[in-house]
Amino acid sequence: MRPIFVLASLALFASTAAAQADALPLKRGVYVETGYACKGAPAVGLVGYYGDRLAPGHDSCRIVSTRKAGGATQARLKCSSGAAVTWMVRPQGAAAFARTVDGQSASYRWCAATAKAL
Repeated sequence: MRPIFVLASLALFASTAAAQADALPLKRGVYVETGYACKGAPAVGLVGYYGDRLAPGHDSCRIVSTRKAGGATQARLKCSSGAAVTWMVRPQGAAAFARTVDGQSASYRWCAATAKAL
């Protein structure tokens, strides 16, 4: 019976991870703000999306909760810097998004699967 329990636990973990991966309707990887080239973009112009977290610049933020709001998703974030932030994320096709934080908006496009690839 133990192997069945282990398989059931793994299946539950996998379904939880899949749900987290779908927290935002974005492709995983590194996005660069419109106006910057993919190669050599400054940290301030980068956002990484890794399924359960966003990494703007030098920070890393866990996605605590999401809520659909029309064509956008409101994401509440808890960041390693100690900040609690709410982003409105609006997908723009398969590999781009716009975000609004505290009334400030910016658009990003997907550039690479990892920062090392930039």
